[in-house]
Amino acid sequence: MAAGVYDISIFSNEWLIIRLTYKDSSGTPVDLTGYSALLEVGVVGCADPLLTVVPSLDAIGGIVATATLNQLTAAGIIVGTLFKHRLTIIKPSGEPKVVLTGKLKVVC
Repeated sequence: MAAGVYDISIFSNEWLIIRLTYKDSSGTPVDLTGYSALLEVGVVGCADPLLTVVPSLDAIGGIVATATLNQLTAAGIIVGTLFKHRLTIIKPSGEPKVVLTGKLKVVC
């Protein structure tokens, strides 16, 4: 299954919060027990991420990734610049799977 694409705009005084439920091809939430995940935010292209966040996962497919205003600012995520985000889950076997990607922009 291809990764979902979701472009995000947040205001300069907001946290970045992504909440989603990961489901299999039949629409059933996936038990994420034993999985891990990473949310990476960086500049356009394949450069190393400026910010990496470890989301919380639950047994009913829930994924919550949060970056505070202080984390965003410290990483150089600034107003008016276009960034990319990528959410990857890592299966218990170690196999990574990108589940969400898109653009991120901080606006005034």
